Amino acid sequence: MHILVIPSWYRASKKDTQGSFFREQALALFKHGHQVGIIHSQHRSMRQWQSVVSGRYGFEHEDDGGIPTLRMHSMTWFPRQIPYLNYLLWVHDGLKLYRRYVNTYGKPDVIHAHAMIYGGLLAWNIQTRYKVPFVVTEHGTAYARGLFAPWEIRLASKAVADADCRLAVSEAFCDEISTFLGSHWQACPNVVPVAFTHYPLAPQKKADEPFVFIKVAYLSNKRKRIHLLITAFSQAFKDDPNTYLKIGGDGTERANLAALANDLGVADRVIFLGALERHEVRDHVAESDTLVLASQYETFGVVIIEALALGKPVIATRCGGPNRVVRPQDGLLIPPDDVEAMAQAMRYIKTNRHQYDAQEIRQACIDRYGETAIAEQLEAFYDQTISRADGKQELAQNYA
Repeated sequence: MHILVIPSWYRASKKDTQGSFFREQALALFKHGHQVGIIHSQHRSMRQWQSVVSGRYGFEHEDDGGIPTLRMHSMTWFPRQIPYLNYLLWVHDGLKLYRRYVNTYGKPDVIHAHAMIYGGLLAWNIQTRYKVPFVVTEHGTAYARGLFAPWEIRLASKAVADADCRLAVSEAFCDEISTFLGSHWQACPNVVPVAFTHYPLAPQKKADEPFVFIKVAYLSNKRKRIHLLITAFSQAFKDDPNTYLKIGGDGTERANLAALANDLGVADRVIFLGALERHEVRDHVAESDTLVLASQYETFGVVIIEALALGKPVIATRCGGPNRVVRPQDGLLIPPDDVEAMAQAMRYIKTNRHQYDAQEIRQACIDRYGETAIAEQLEAFYDQTISRADGKQELAQNYA
């Protein structure tokens, strides 16, 4: 099968981690024997004003592990407050990329767009012009956070209705996204990369060795509830010098969070790691004992399956996506925004660390979220999509 992937955001260089989940899914499909390509309109925001002069412009072609990746580099010249202009520019560049891709690699059987704005809208335009069926997967909380203008939501809703298959990364998110964009959605989770599933499992620690909790998140999003996590850690382990909390990530809240740790008397054991690249996340989680997610809401929680792939138990709030990910054998699910419940869960995990089987946790994660499992799920969705599109075309011809 020939699959063309259109992400709404993507890495601009090999060191860039944007859209890493999309790339890992594409690689999984490629390894499963499919022809896969990626096109992306790489429009930089005017907030990155230095890149007006220093940034790249024009067409770029990359062979990414056997996946041809075509980019069009440009600036987003128009303020978002002006309706339609950036959308039209995105689609204009995207259609040029599509035609260039097809001239070299042939017409795809199906397009898989990641997020409607604007990758899905480009896929919709290609469907309309070139009769290629498209699948869309929604990933994030942008709709709930009010980040899109009313005209963008109206346009996305219209395009969603024409999509041949609509996916979201969790059952909980299917329900939420339908309230914004309408239509019926099906769940298909993210893939856990082999860099995590093939990494050596850490040996089990002795009871007298330091116990390390780890949290990984952008420190600009208060919905991640990192202040609550630090408070719970202080409540549970203020007088325990052998227990630590590592926080990976950076952002505008870092100084406030560090001040909170200092005020609570645990600054020496709450360690801020700063911004981490993907391999650094893996290494730090592998060296830790338990991953903690305290969010108010998550559509999925990729960092959870990455930790499970490393054999680590997790503590997560019942905040949407994690509800179906974390089994009793994997760790604990607790209510969101509950400091006492978080403190109790952290104490329980530390006391009962030996009841969690790292190898079983890893294998169950691979069985559910590994490359083969997700590739097979996607294949089934693509087959349905192509069959549905063929049926539509046949019906249209009969009435022509």
